[in-house]
Amino acid sequence: MSCTQVPDAIVGAVLGPKAKTLAEIQHLSGCKVEVHKRGAIAGQGNRLISLTGEADCIRNGRLMIEKVINDEQARRNQQAHHTRGSFL
Repeated sequence: MSCTQVPDAIVGAVLGPKAKTLAEIQHLSGCKVEVHKRGAIAGQGNRLISLTGEADCIRNGRLMIEKVINDEQARRNQQAHHTRGSFL
C-alpha cells in the first residue's frame, strides 16, 4: 500500500464526474484507489489517497493521479490568466 496527498480543491478532478476518472485510474493501473474523507490529515487542506496492489500497479496509479493533478492545476492557471487579462 502507498499513500499520497491531494489538495482538497483538486480532489474533485481525481474523482471526476460520478467518480468516472477514479474508476478509469483503477481500471487502467490495476490498483485499488481510495480517497479518504476530509479530516483524515489533521490540520491540512489535503485529502489522503491510498493505493493498494502490486508495486507496478501502484506506481502506474500514482503517475496517473499526478497527471490528473498537473493537468487540473494547469487548466486552473490558464483560466485564471485569461480571466485576469479580460479585465485589463
